Amino acid sequence: MVAVTDTTAGTVYACVSEERRLKVAESTTHNGIDYLEIDPGDQRVLLVHFVHPLPGQPGGIPASAPPLDSRQLVIEGGERITSITVEDARPVSDRVLRVEAGRAGDYSTYTLRLVKGPATTEPPDGFDPLLSTVPFFFKIACLAEFDCRPPQQRVPALRTEPVLDYLAKDYEGFRRLMLDRLGTLLPTWTDRSPADAVVALVELLAHVGDQLSYFQDAIATEAYLGTARSRISARRHARLLDHPVHDGCNARTWISIEVAQGSASDGRPLPAGTRVLLGRREDPPTLTPDQADALDDVVTFQTTHDITLSADRSTIPVHTWSAETYCLPAGCTGTTLVHTGTPLGPGDVLLFEETAGRRTGLAADADPTHRQAVRLVEVVRRRDPIENDLEVVDVRWHQADALAFPLWVTSAAVPGPLAVARGNVVLADHGREVTSDLPPVPDTGRYRPLLPRMPVSQAEPSPQERARTLPAADATRRSPGAAVPQVKLIEGDEHWQARLDLLASDRFDRDFVVETERDDSARLRFGDDAHGRRPTAGTRLRAVYRVGNGPEGNVGHDTLRRLVWDLPGILRVTNPLPGTGGQRPESMAEIREFAPQAFRLQQRAVTEADWEEASRRHGEVQNAKARFLWTGSWYTVHLTIDRTGGGAVVEDPAFLADLTAHLERFRVAGYDLEVAGPVPVPLELDLRVCVRPGYFRRDVEQELLEVFGNRPRANGARGFFSPDNFTFGQTLYLSEIHRAAMDVAGVAFVTITACNRYGRAPAGELDSGRVTAGDLEVLRLDNDPDRPERGLLRITAEGGM
Repeated sequence: MVAVTDTTAGTVYACVSEERRLKVAESTTHNGIDYLEIDPGDQRVLLVHFVHPLPGQPGGIPASAPPLDSRQLVIEGGERITSITVEDARPVSDRVLRVEAGRAGDYSTYTLRLVKGPATTEPPDGFDPLLSTVPFFFKIACLAEFDCRPPQQRVPALRTEPVLDYLAKDYEGFRRLMLDRLGTLLPTWTDRSPADAVVALVELLAHVGDQLSYFQDAIATEAYLGTARSRISARRHARLLDHPVHDGCNARTWISIEVAQGSASDGRPLPAGTRVLLGRREDPPTLTPDQADALDDVVTFQTTHDITLSADRSTIPVHTWSAETYCLPAGCTGTTLVHTGTPLGPGDVLLFEETAGRRTGLAADADPTHRQAVRLVEVVRRRDPIENDLEVVDVRWHQADALAFPLWVTSAAVPGPLAVARGNVVLADHGREVTSDLPPVPDTGRYRPLLPRMPVSQAEPSPQERARTLPAADATRRSPGAAVPQVKLIEGDEHWQARLDLLASDRFDRDFVVETERDDSARLRFGDDAHGRRPTAGTRLRAVYRVGNGPEGNVGHDTLRRLVWDLPGILRVTNPLPGTGGQRPESMAEIREFAPQAFRLQQRAVTEADWEEASRRHGEVQNAKARFLWTGSWYTVHLTIDRTGGGAVVEDPAFLADLTAHLERFRVAGYDLEVAGPVPVPLELDLRVCVRPGYFRRDVEQELLEVFGNRPRANGARGFFSPDNFTFGQTLYLSEIHRAAMDVAGVAFVTITACNRYGRAPAGELDSGRVTAGDLEVLRLDNDPDRPERGLLRITAEGGM
């Protein structure tokens, strides 16, 4: 029976066969019980519903039978309560018979049966034998919430497991396994031809199984950094350890352009993104865009900013102030140029180049390493009244761009200039821009399109406004960790930007990540509407990106000779300096080596040592000392900075702001920061030198002054008292001074007669053989007669000539 719960009518019990009930409902001669329900107010009252009207009612079936009474109703069954009698039975409607039992039963199953009389179990005439009984419970609700019908007991069929080789993991193993099984099940099948339909089906299933097995193994393999074979998987594992894996970096170099006076190119702007290609000496200096597109496999650079070409800037002579021999020394940060017409200004880049050999005056003898780009910080125009009132400009460039070599401009031994400055200089980096249409975004599943061209260029962002304030040396100094993929996606009027990761992207940001595999192929990964926006289904994105990356861009000097330019007047295009900074992507071995150690790098400053370490990560900081000072309400970190090159700290607002911004991400809450420079300790040094016979005392003295100076020497080495040779608390040992002096040719021996702090009485330095400095003190000796408070050096030379 089936129990159906109703809150108004109690629990309804229907007969077991719905098909039989329908058959009886179609009959015109037989009647039967449709269902039975228990009165919720009195469990002794049973309401029996019939399929057709009862006998004795209008339209009753069977028509000739008398009405049913209590003697024709029997209640059977029970466990604790049995022999329940029917006290009364009367119709309450044409199809419902109200039956009142003598008492309510227990929780067991009872059966209401229709009979002809007390002495028989046969149903009354005209009543269906199957629908004349109905099982029921006297209790209103079932004991459980499931079907009251007892489950049918089914005997499970015995299964015989086949003998299988569960070690089969590849195509051949699966194919052999299935053919062996077929041979067992179908012993009469002997056709093993590859053209047989069964063999073809077996091989197809073996291929699918092989792919599924590979996918299963790949999941387990890529789950660990030590076993991952995919670079994308290794990159994600490393990111969890706070090690951002870099994808390499493209190279950069400076491009110099010579323009003909009065030509169509003179005064024309050269836009950013102009291509420059490798070429030979005999190649023409320009190419049309169509010609450049045909050279698809040639290493290509593109300019990073706009410049205006000017014939006046192609070659700018260095003004020698009437000197027959003129040289810009190493460490030089300024000179005078002849004004050629087009004005120079701060932020412009000049390239100084040796154009002829010093001894021969031939262009073939020019040293290609004597070339350097500098960024101007000051330009002053004036005139030389002696040289026919010639208009000249005094230029000064960044200290970081100080000449690394002596540059001879003129020599009395050879005619003509030996070096010039060039002004049509533009920065270019490796890579060529291409455009591809990506497949549409699917309705379901992940969208990870593959960029058709590779390798994707990786470059550091270089806004031109900020670049004009930085030294030229910084423009070619690359950091792969800061490089980002040069990819952007266009969706109508909206642009999607490439990021290193999506952790900082919100659900509205159109950001994506470029993931590079070991073969340099690149796939795009988008957000999930939580970290980064998910592209709308059906959207077609257009990718504009650059290809060209890694060491391939580290080309030699004078190899980029062809400019993609469709105007006449370009006389010469070249890269005076080699391409630098191109690095390959981080390898799998490097990821496995460095990633587990990345989290050990402290990224917050808690202790004094943390502040010192964080400060030294700044590129212009040589050393730092930190002290915590209690102000009465909070701690202040007093940070003393020893700047590279002995530069100013507090007096340089730009450096101070840059350092403060650098340290801000390390600072924890509740600490203020105060930055100061070191305490200088000027020295007073007296040397008595005995000169060997055959050497001029004056020459030896001049060499000693250079050796113990604070500037770079002519050979490029540091002077003994260079600011970078001393830092906080560093002790000066007199033996080091003695050794440096004895290395000078012509010195027989040297005696240190005085070495102490300037303006103070000796404190036993000669006896102890050293000069000490405090924790925040730095020793210095500038030997500047105008500023003796910065240290003095006195040399007394004897002997020699």
